Amino acid sequence: MNVCLVLSTMSFHWCAGLHEPRARGQTRAASDSVGVSGVELSSPAQALHRAGRDSSLKQQLSRVSSIVLSVGGTIVHERTPEELSTQGASLVDSAVEVVKEIIGLGKDVFLVCQVEDDIGQAVVSDVLEHAGIIGETSQVPMIPFHRVIFCNSAASKVSIARQIEPTIYIDINEEICKELRRFLSVTCLSNGESLRQSLTSLKG
Repeated sequence: MNVCLVLSTMSFHWCAGLHEPRARGQTRAASDSVGVSGVELSSPAQALHRAGRDSSLKQQLSRVSSIVLSVGGTIVHERTPEELSTQGASLVDSAVEVVKEIIGLGKDVFLVCQVEDDIGQAVVSDVLEHAGIIGETSQVPMIPFHRVIFCNSAASKVSIARQIEPTIYIDINEEICKELRRFLSVTCLSNGESLRQSLTSLKG
């Protein structure tokens, strides 16, 4: 049975089994996109250090096929829908790097973000696209637009995660994590800076 979440306050809807993204402008050119690594290596020592980190993340996620990642407080510093609408969105650089590594590993990544209006949705979409995390291109691995899901309540986030049934769900909201632990493997972060540490310490 397909379940559809319709958000009355936004011109966006999402249905399990049917993903139709909103019409968007042209995707940024591949030359404008940030590469998968997101980091310029300036020495062999840095390259070796980076290779070790990538190997650790790859090993820990070897049994993970799909991830749902909440955007607020993880990829961007702003935690609440109100902050996103009034303050804009500022990237957590270390989390952006990790997300790109996960995408590069071929994992199915879905982003879910709670916003209060179209302004918040536009702000988040623009900053994620500018960072090279989301887009439609065969040149650089990115999360396609239809896997970026916006909602206007915590309950909707729970419903979305349950419908996707990812291998792991990641959020900073303890109440949402607590609710989803009954159904999914969940990682609750203190902030986006702890994303790599949390993923590389996964058990099982």
